[in-house]
Amino acid sequence: MSDHFEGAVCGVDGCTAAALDHFEPVSGAKATLAIQVISDAICPWCWVAKRRLGRAIAAISPDVTASVTWRPFELNPEMPKADVDRRAYRSAKFGSWQHSQALDAQVAAAGRSEGLVFNHDKMERTPNTVDAHRLIWLAGQQGKQDSSSRGCSPPISTKSATWAIPTSWSMSAHQPD
Repeated sequence: MSDHFEGAVCGVDGCTAAALDHFEPVSGAKATLAIQVISDAICPWCWVAKRRLGRAIAAISPDVTASVTWRPFELNPEMPKADVDRRAYRSAKFGSWQHSQALDAQVAAAGRSEGLVFNHDKMERTPNTVDAHRLIWLAGQQGKQDSSSRGCSPPISTKSATWAIPTSWSMSAHQPD
């Protein structure tokens, strides 16, 4: 392994600035990163990762600039548009309600370390996220995609509006465009 990567501290517990010390632009040139993130708006781990990505980008700024594009991924592609009872759905998905709650506690602890609060106990329904992805896509068309994905959190209600998304934009759990 290269000496430049040994001791890097980026991972589940976050990134430290020291981990980025070896990544300096060559000859003082300013570098630009184009980052594509594939996530689902309902995924709490994606929110934790978004917060950590933001810190990593801030740590390398201003020598490196980054543009982030959010791509769709449906964790629950079979979710009915009308949503479902959260307890029943997650009990079936994770084997029991107790196991689901244990998983919620793990991500809630990770979220707290990033300044996020997940109120799993207040969530009664598990929504379909297609409309959330449409909203994020629409914001991208206005050049505000990163700030829109920061501001929306499930459940999202878009019953009063519909958006046309390009036919080339696929909502596939396997190969998002």
